[in-house]
Amino acid sequence: SHEFILHTPSDKASKNWISQGYTAEWGVVIADLRIAGQSHGPHPFLMRLRDAGGALLPGIRIKDMGPKTVANDLDNARVWFDHVRLPPTALLNKYADVVDNEYVQTGPERMRIEVIGQRLLTGRLAIAQAALLHALTLHRRTETHAQHKVCNGLAGETTLAEMPQLR
Repeated sequence: SHEFILHTPSDKASKNWISQGYTAEWGVVIADLRIAGQSHGPHPFLMRLRDAGGALLPGIRIKDMGPKTVANDLDNARVWFDHVRLPPTALLNKYADVVDNEYVQTGPERMRIEVIGQRLLTGRLAIAQAALLHALTLHRRTETHAQHKVCNGLAGETTLAEMPQLR
């Protein structure tokens, strides 16, 4: 019977900006799967982060990412692992597994980072597009308001859009 050991070798290898990471009880951690010293690339592992009382399990360290420019109510964390032992069942093995200490592909499609990151990337792109559309709408509304808002300028009445300070 084998086990996996999840370890963060340096601060540079910590998991950053993990959504809900500061309070999560469980997590899916993407880590380099190494068997007998050979890397098989990033693979997902399901693991418990806290005990039933909410305390972090041994070997797990979590720190809040600190103040952000916006959305400080969101929970983002930085996470480290210090030789945390995971059972064989922790590996989410839709694409690959470890059998008798050998890496085994379990289906026709091999494990790739794109498989893991596709949903995350799609979500991030949708959020970015929504933010850009919101900014564009806000800009257009502000521009329309400025073109119609009458102000008293040094040379008499003018629109807000024509004020030298806003050009």
